Formats: sequence, structure tokens, C-alpha cells
Amino acid sequence: PRYRLITTVHDLGFRLHPHFYPLIKRWYFGRRIRTFLHRANAIVAVSHSTAEAMARLFPRYAARTTVIYPGTDHLLGAVSDAGDEGADSAATPPSFPYILAVNTFEKRKNIPFIVRVFELLKQQYHLPHRLVLIGHPANGYAAIRRAVKNSLFRSHILMKNSVSISELRRYYRGADMFINASEYEGFGFTPFEAIRFGCPVFLYRNNTVEEILGDHPGILDHLDAPRWAAGIARAYLDNFPCRIPEDRLKPLTWQAAAGKTLHLMDHLFTTSESCFVS
Repeated sequence: PRYRLITTVHDLGFRLHPHFYPLIKRWYFGRRIRTFLHRANAIVAVSHSTAEAMARLFPRYAARTTVIYPGTDHLLGAVSDAGDEGADSAATPPSFPYILAVNTFEKRKNIPFIVRVFELLKQQYHLPHRLVLIGHPANGYAAIRRAVKNSLFRSHILMKNSVSISELRRYYRGADMFINASEYEGFGFTPFEAIRFGCPVFLYRNNTVEEILGDHPGILDHLDAPRWAAGIARAYLDNFPCRIPEDRLKPLTWQAAAGKTLHLMDHLFTTSESCFVS
């Protein structure tokens, strides 16, 4: 039967930054990626950064690739896990002030660095906050646990491996600020989720942060923990005068992503061409 296959490529980190990935992942995707691409009639990249890496590493498939950004509005107005929107809206954030970091617990997310920044905020600037780390364990989990265990402020650090949608929304709503120091992303949802909830953010300028958000005082192009701490403390004392406005992300909706995907599917099924050029 006649069919068309669309393959989505989230990122090529296993090729661009292999030191961040476990051997099994590098081996599997390294062996399979060309097969995935060869079989595809069209390829969706979730960012221009990923599309550019595709063109550089696999130029043969560049003409089949188009960029479709994912949405960033999936947590806004979502009902709770039990389907009870009232229960979700009644949830209250933790009673203590906290700094939030939401990431998979893996190497490239640089979470021990976040712990170090938090320690400096406590030691040098005496911020009253706790640090809340939320994420699923991955290949950097042991190093994160060591960093927390060895911290003088370990009693002020809360690690959560699993939260419901309702809880995640609650943590975003109640956070005084959000920190992300990930060095590489295919798209990178969590900083954009935080911005959608109006949370002040401090982000490392990785490839997709630069692509989507551009320049901003809260976007830092270095990983110097004392400088991060100084900038965060200054912004906190000034009541965060320069927040990234939610409007920057309003075009990135799941409705827009669905519309572009349907257009791509329509193109493939109504023409004899086996590729789609953006």
C-alpha cells in the first residue's frame, strides 16, 4: 500500500556532545539514525538548531527537513491528572519561598552547577529560599545526589523524581524564580513553561534559548557560579525588574504546531513528491 512516513528529530546531541550521553544511547542512535532518515519522506526538526545540525551532519536529507516548533502552552489551563480541574485550581504552592529547577536529571542539564549557585546565594547573599529540583533520574543522577548530599545547605534542597501535572503547575506558579543551566537542547521545554507561568528565569544561553529568546539580562553566556549568584541576588533585591514577557512565546502553541503538521501531511498525501521543503 502507498504510504508516507514523517520522522521527527528532536536533537542530535549524541553526535554533537557525546560526552553528555551514556554509551548505549550513543551506540543505538549512532547506528539507527541514518535508517530513520533514509526511510522518511519528510523530516520534522523541532528547532532551527536541530535542522542546522541535520544539514551539517546529514546533508543528503536537508531538503526533506522542515522546522515545526512544539507548543509551550500545554500546562496552561490543563486539568489535573484525575480530570478534576477544580482540585487543581485549589492546590496551593509550598509555604516556603523557593527557587525552582525542572530538568531530567542528566549530565547536560548541569544541575550540580545549580546547586553551587544556590549555595552561594545562601552563603553570600542570605536569600531565604529553598531549592526545589524536579526531574526523572537519568545518567547524571548520581552526581546530583552527591552534590546535594555534600552541600552545607542540603536540608534546604528538595528533590522530587515524580510529580503530577497539577503539582508541576503548582510549583511553577509558586516559584520566586526558575534556574536552568542546560548546555544543549533539541527544544528544551521547561524554561518556556516557567516563562508561561510568569516566573522570573535565569538561563544559560544554550542553542535553543538563544534561538527562541535572544538577548535578555536573565540569559547568561557563561557558567561562572559567583557571577550567576551575584546577578540573581541583585535581581531578587530589585524585585526582578527585567522579566521575560510571556508574549515572546505566544506564537508557540500546540494548535500552531498541529496546523503545520497537518499542512505537511496534506502535502505528502496529495503530491507525488517524497519530501517537503520549508
